[in-house]
Amino acid sequence: MADSRPDLPDNNRKYRISSKNDILSVLRLMIRNNSQSTCYFGDAGSFSPTALLNLDSQRGEMVLDYGPDEEINQQVICFRNSGPDRK
Repeated sequence: MADSRPDLPDNNRKYRISSKNDILSVLRLMIRNNSQSTCYFGDAGSFSPTALLNLDSQRGEMVLDYGPDEEINQQVICFRNSGPDRK
């Protein structure tokens, strides 16, 4: 399987996190602060502004807020339901 991590310049190394606990900590902080983010999905670089609403680390799932564009929201739902980890 190919490495899906983006190539980042070495000067960004100090901002990278890779441990599960560190990542979960940042995600929980985003929920607490109602931080806005961007959800990228699909092969065409589609995206939607959103916010992380809930996180289930045991199941490896997160709940995102709906974006402002209903057509894009439906594309996200379709992508999620047909993504590579779905059988």
